[in-house]
Amino acid sequence: CPTGINLTLDHIVPIDILRTFGVDVDREIIEGNYQILCYRCNMFKGNRLDFSNPKTKEILLRLLEKI
Repeated sequence: CPTGINLTLDHIVPIDILRTFGVDVDREIIEGNYQILCYRCNMFKGNRLDFSNPKTKEILLRLLEKI
């Protein structure tokens, strides 16, 4: 988002989805799973995957390799 105001930290792969992969989100950090979004864009994305971001697929593939 080009606004650059009300910036928030967003999980590219949301916490609820990480939990389905067995990730202990309180103790484990998934490298590269963060992005900066304005509050409005973060709320719009919500708890969903955004496959327009190439990192989404990359992170999911790494999680699948752990299973």
